Amino acid sequence: MNARVELKVGMTTTSTCAFLMLPGGEHLLTTEGECEVKASLEVASSLSEGVRLFARRLADAVNEGELVYMDELVALSFCAEAAAAITASVSRSIPESVEVQGGRQ
Repeated sequence: MNARVELKVGMTTTSTCAFLMLPGGEHLLTTEGECEVKASLEVASSLSEGVRLFARRLADAVNEGELVYMDELVALSFCAEAAAAITASVSRSIPESVEVQGGRQ
């Protein structure tokens, strides 16, 4: 389904989103609220692409018998979690009900 979503509200900023949970349950980092949505999504997209490329490189290295270090995996996980948190902060700022071409969703 290719629906065109038109936001009737001036949704241009993000909401906050905590991430990087520590063993005790508290979060180490939080995304900033009130950031520009377009710029935030560009950062999330760039991080996601970096994760994809790095994961592909690690997979190739393992297939060729090279070592993969735990810190590389932790860094990869951090970038993926940061991208997800940024995306969630944008998602949370979108109103529950948006006008979709031809009706409400």
